[in-house]
Amino acid sequence: MGFFDNVFNTDSADESLNSFGLAQENASLREDVHQMQYQLAEVEESLLAVSDAFDRIGFADLLDPEETNELPLKTIKKMSEVSRSLTMMNPFVKRGVKARISYVWGKGVQFDKTDTIQSQLDENRGKLFTAQAYEELEMTAATDGNVFRAIPIDNARNTFEEATALRIPLSQITDAVSNPDDIEEIWYYKRTYGVRKTNPNTGAVEVQEEHKFYPSLPYYEKLQRQGKGLPKRRGKVGIDQNYVIQHITVNRQVGWRWGVPDVAAVIYWAQAYKSYLEDNATLVKAYSRLAWQIKAQTQSGAQAAAAQVMSPPTRDPITGELRSVGGTGITGPGVEMVPTSNNASQVDFSKGTPLASAIASGLEVSLIVITSDPGSGNRSTAETLDLPTLKAMESRQLLWSEAFDELFRFWGATEATITWPQIYNDSTKDRIAAVGTAKELGVLYPEEARKEVIEVLGIAPFKPWDELPDPADDPMNIYKEEQAEKAFENQQKTAEAQSVIPGQGKSGGVAA
Repeated sequence: MGFFDNVFNTDSADESLNSFGLAQENASLREDVHQMQYQLAEVEESLLAVSDAFDRIGFADLLDPEETNELPLKTIKKMSEVSRSLTMMNPFVKRGVKARISYVWGKGVQFDKTDTIQSQLDENRGKLFTAQAYEELEMTAATDGNVFRAIPIDNARNTFEEATALRIPLSQITDAVSNPDDIEEIWYYKRTYGVRKTNPNTGAVEVQEEHKFYPSLPYYEKLQRQGKGLPKRRGKVGIDQNYVIQHITVNRQVGWRWGVPDVAAVIYWAQAYKSYLEDNATLVKAYSRLAWQIKAQTQSGAQAAAAQVMSPPTRDPITGELRSVGGTGITGPGVEMVPTSNNASQVDFSKGTPLASAIASGLEVSLIVITSDPGSGNRSTAETLDLPTLKAMESRQLLWSEAFDELFRFWGATEATITWPQIYNDSTKDRIAAVGTAKELGVLYPEEARKEVIEVLGIAPFKPWDELPDPADDPMNIYKEEQAEKAFENQQKTAEAQSVIPGQGKSGGVAA
């Protein structure tokens, strides 16, 4: 009983049935095939466009020497917009960027000899020195390629108690003024932004556009060494007297003023991989529409089969549910019903791995990280970092160290040091084994070995790492001692309660 109850009962079928239903079904299938061919042609055209655009991205005609020397700011901004969207929406790009953040900042950073600038550290902690601030800092480098921080100048008009550092987005930087003899040396950054002001009379909120020039931190220090002050204006635009811009760039080349986002290298490959997966999903969906094939040797048999297939399924007289599965096919002479080949299972999504590898290479992480699938590897493979990835993350840590050092020196801490915990490229098991070997060889003291093992396992010791635990402090030993004392006390009480006088059941007295 079910959908196929009366599908192929050709003996009772009307031989004069119109073939309209079969023609309609065939037309629908032909339309699906044409649509799939068109989509595959689009994929091929898109890949060619990707290759062509990849060669031309951001570079102007050779007749324009100004833009051939560097990527224009407007191009960097377009890259930033796309990179931010990809990092938010594309799971592979997001995974790669998050992995970079965890490698670089996962264990934090330590600042020493900063007592003289503790007030500045406390005042700017929320924006510059928290785990969230570090994550946002790395994310900005990945999606914008340029980090702008406006640092307050310690003067009579603007003290650290009244102002904190500002994090200026790339979208608000609209121009820059460079040294005429060295385009890489930026003197001033032009910032254009909207200021929301509320009309006290009407309550309406108005957005007024503001234009300001900010001096760069190196140029301000250069003027200070020369005994010069900041000018008030540049043209018709004022120069801010209370802040300097610390500009941090990544992926910048010689002769360029602007950095390039980390994600820029994978924009087109991420789009190509996304299209590849979508096209494969479309194929699976198209194949899944065809489950059975009807083979009829006569036209009348085909017409009857088409009429029966297009008829709605019957309902169960008791429950009222559609009999849409598990039906019986009744065929007449010359009509055969066979299942179609399982083409959907033949769609191989893994053949797009080279596209995923391009994303992983562009973000300098492993393919396992991008796909979250160890594949033919094992757990140890998934835990370890390859050498290029390790060195790339250490290089990024050095870049941030120089940025912090520049900031601390501006605040007056000339002897401050920045220390990064080691990025482990071995599995937990291998790391502990190496520490144990070093201790047995006498290279590490027990205290040092204990510190490393505790750090690898990620546990908090109940004693300081440099103070070895006393076996007497072991909770299990203490428990055993307490139990032994109680057992001894019980034995003493039992012995004292025993009588020394012989009685029934006792062969003799107990020595007092």
